[in-house]
Amino acid sequence: MSLIILALNALVDSAEVFPVVIKSDLHACILHIFATILSTGACQDVLVGRALPILRRFLQGLDRNPQHETMSQLRSALGRFLIVLKNSQKREFEGAIQCEKNSLLACTILVTTCARTLPASDPLITRFIDELAECLDSKMTTKVAAGLSRSLFLSSTNAAENEKIATESSISSQLLPHLLTFVGEPTEIEGAQESRVLVAQALTTYCLSTTSDRRATALEIVIPTLLKRAAAEGPDVYPDTSARLLEIAGKEQEIFRAIIGAFDTEQRTMVEEVLRAAPSQAGQARRQGGVDAESAQPSIALKMNF
Repeated sequence: MSLIILALNALVDSAEVFPVVIKSDLHACILHIFATILSTGACQDVLVGRALPILRRFLQGLDRNPQHETMSQLRSALGRFLIVLKNSQKREFEGAIQCEKNSLLACTILVTTCARTLPASDPLITRFIDELAECLDSKMTTKVAAGLSRSLFLSSTNAAENEKIATESSISSQLLPHLLTFVGEPTEIEGAQESRVLVAQALTTYCLSTTSDRRATALEIVIPTLLKRAAAEGPDVYPDTSARLLEIAGKEQEIFRAIIGAFDTEQRTMVEEVLRAAPSQAGQARRQGGVDAESAQPSIALKMNF
């Protein structure tokens, strides 16, 4: 294992100083090696996890100093990673489940690291997003897919305004309907509850981080989706939903009031029920053991006059 890791690091280091005339050939060889490791069942548990950070470092070098063939090489690598993903879903070899998770991670690393180099309208990226969305609805991969979806979805909001990349914005736009469907139309898949919490947080963060001209429109879509989830799953998800709504109301009060004000009576009633599930400061104090239950009062009264 130590020898393999040493060799991978040495190859990546060599790629930085190789003569330009043969640098593209070395890049192709390195990408082939990583794809081969990713597709080998015996490597999943012990090697792939240590190799992926080296892959990221290699891709960062490609993104900084792309060669004439870099785009086509990256597209070929992404295509191979997706083939590995589909083969792992057949469950025909030992370690296939871990291989599926590792393949999703490898694709995410490639797409996020090389967003400047890959074209925004690349059909391979669309195919990857569709595969990732399908994995959200699988009990074996839902948690991994939710975490990776969050990273991809928020990648454009984490950059400064003058550094936003067309590919990152395109990825967020393509992922949005999948994430809204996943949150708003809950299924009985085991483990999906935690995934929906993570995706709901990502949607809220996106709305509050996007540009001011898009914020109102985004919230008009996301707030009803959060309430739709609460109505479908019941009181168990009220605390999480109330946390998301209060986060929005705290930062965009006017937009929040306007959206709630346009709701019908049934929707406004649902909002009130959800918000009442928010843990009060009094309840927190009682849990800490120092306040009488009758005299404890929250320091901020929650008003329902929408």
